[in-house]
Amino acid sequence: MEISKLNKNFKILSSNDLLPYEQLIPFYKSVNIPINENTLLKILKKKKKENFKNFSFSTIVTISREINKKKFNKNEIKSAFKFIKKEKGTIKANDLINLLTTYGNPLTIEEASEFIKLVENDDNGIIDIDNFVDSISNLIE
Repeated sequence: MEISKLNKNFKILSSNDLLPYEQLIPFYKSVNIPINENTLLKILKKKKKENFKNFSFSTIVTISREINKKKFNKNEIKSAFKFIKKEKGTIKANDLINLLTTYGNPLTIEEASEFIKLVENDDNGIIDIDNFVDSISNLIE
């Protein structure tokens, strides 16, 4: 998500630094963030903003981040790791840190290292993919 693009379109569509509810879906479409009315309402309820009539830029960013979150199930996570599976379904901790700090929404090295500590069972530098998938699934479901 590119904040500058959000800000530019927000300035175009808003008045008095507020965007009316009716403009939320057109706004998100203008920045290529797909959302429908039902999903938007769920997010607004979750964020306790369902009764808002107008939205500030900071609220727009918060909603945008929530829209971009995707829930993955264990099978989807496992299939994402199939291409990196090494012998017997494991990956070196350093390789996983490299992936976590390079692709998608990259973590910092410190964040990735802390995460590895949570999922590495025996401090041998090897992560079992199935254990990793189970751990990550519990965090995001």
